[in-house]
This record gives sequence, structure tokens and C-alpha cells, in this order.
Amino acid sequence: MYYLLCLVCALVYLTIPTATGRIVNLSGGTYATQSSVYGNKVAEKAVDGRKSGNMNDGSCTHTENQAVNWWKVDLGKHFKIKYVRLYNRQDCCKERLNGANIRVGNNTYGWLTNPQCGGVVTIADINNSNVISRQCTPEIIGRYVSVSLSHEYLSLCEVEVWGDDGN
Repeated sequence: MYYLLCLVCALVYLTIPTATGRIVNLSGGTYATQSSVYGNKVAEKAVDGRKSGNMNDGSCTHTENQAVNWWKVDLGKHFKIKYVRLYNRQDCCKERLNGANIRVGNNTYGWLTNPQCGGVVTIADINNSNVISRQCTPEIIGRYVSVSLSHEYLSLCEVEVWGDDGN
């Protein structure tokens, strides 16, 4: 009985009804890529549902340090994106996410050109929380969601893309 109740609570928490559908995390289990791979820290680790901020737990991505680093998820079809949550590293180096941009759009190569969702990640954001949220105002319709960062390693421990599923 307890497990059934917890499942119902989780479903209620994860879906928010709207006039056109439900607000759900669209990124779980989707196809992700990134500009490069450091060690075995592949892009899919940011959409595996594990939110540990410790790189050694095996749930974080990591790129090489290049002029432009990016991570991207393909949602499989167009959705109305409301907000994006980035789960940052907590074991070290969390300040590396300073200056990151989140973009949403239909250009598969649009990590620098698709419309920006919210403002650039700042040190204040990083110091205030392990989770950095950006509201897309107005909502952005798109299939691809990316995070880009210049001249620094890019490491993400989970990325949630919340949007209207149209149901």
C-alpha cells in the first residue's frame, strides 16, 4: 500500500495540468550528445534520471576544455518548453558552469543560435543552489535543448527540460 501511495504522489508531483496538456520532464531517457567526451563521461549521463552531484557516482557528463563546449538533447519532436533545470557538480569545480547558456529551438546545430531560455548562469546562481533553473519567457517551441559554455570544461549531472506534452 505504501509503495502505491508513493507512486501516486510521484505522478502528481511530476505532472502539472495546463489548458493544453501537462507540464512534464521531457528529457528523461532521450538522446543526448556533446562537443567532446572526457573519459567515459558521455552526454547521456545528464538524462539518466540520477541527480548525484558527485562525478565518481557515474552520473555526470564532462567535455574536454575547448573554445566552445556544448551539450544537447534531442526531445524527438517539438514541444513548448517552459523551463530547464541544470543539476551542477557538488564534488568540486561547480564554478565552471559560470557563463553557461541554455538554448531551445529547432536547429540541431543551434547551441549558439537557437533562442536563449532565461539568462546566463552566474556565480550567484551557482552559490545559491545545486540546481540552476531557467524560465523560458516567453515559452519556446523546440525540439533541441542545449547548454553551451566557452573556454571551460562543461560538466552536467542532470538536465531536466520541462514543457507541455500536449496531452
